Amino acid sequence: AFMATEIEVKLANKSFYDIIADDYEKIDSRRSVTTFNWLKAKLGKLSKSAGRQKILDIGCGNGFIVRASKQHFEQIYGADISINVIKPLANICSGAVCCDAFNLPFKDNTFDVVSCFAVLHHCHSHKNLFAEPYRVLKKGGIFYSDHDLDKSFMRNFYIPMKIYRFFFDFEKKYLEKSKKITKKIYKLTEFHSEGINSRAAINYLKYAGFNKISV
Repeated sequence: AFMATEIEVKLANKSFYDIIADDYEKIDSRRSVTTFNWLKAKLGKLSKSAGRQKILDIGCGNGFIVRASKQHFEQIYGADISINVIKPLANICSGAVCCDAFNLPFKDNTFDVVSCFAVLHHCHSHKNLFAEPYRVLKKGGIFYSDHDLDKSFMRNFYIPMKIYRFFFDFEKKYLEKSKKITKKIYKLTEFHSEGINSRAAINYLKYAGFNKISV
């Protein structure tokens, strides 16, 4: 991470995804069929454990989780800071809302599951991010976060990760796609590109009120 304010990081994410919305999943090829099927199975288990009535996906983007949730939840909602990126979701889910993840426009005790997939590394801090899922989850509901690199993993596998990123870093493709996307904007959106401090995240989850945490 580097020096930047929370508002700078939020505005960078909003700008970046507003600009790249139509090409995001074409450029980011990691959203593979294998990952999609693995995710579908994961969401199926969550719906069995927590209930299958309602799921909310925070930072839903073009709707990767929304599509994977189809057969497991009766109502599927997506929330994202970018209005452009969620526009296509209006026809495929119960509701797609453009909002700040730190201030969700939903009532307390609404959802069986709240998901947050490949989102943590885009956020400045996680304290407020975890407080909102706890508020909108029903009693016994599950908050599921995944697909963010851990800081200690990044340290332990520094050289392989350097090589991987040399071949599979999408920054160049994004910068080539639009002159409006600057290096600074991209770096701000990838605020925790060196990994998430999992211990700190666990403490923030506890602080938010979650008492059964599985890592």
